[in-house]
Amino acid sequence: MNADRTALRPEYDALAATLADLLAARHGVAPGARRVIGIAGESGSGKSITATNLARTFAARGVPAAVLH
Repeated sequence: MNADRTALRPEYDALAATLADLLAARHGVAPGARRVIGIAGESGSGKSITATNLARTFAARGVPAAVLH
């Protein structure tokens, strides 16, 4: 899925912000830190949308992120 074409919806942003907060609290995700985050689930469950929005949230917070498929 192309990140530029991923549907933007408020609930996706809210989920990504919550996930980013949880990851930062538990694992110290911060600028300069390197982490690999795996997202698993059934086909069509929203893995790509979740990953893309999480990467956007990290980028907005100054944490470089990339989505690999």
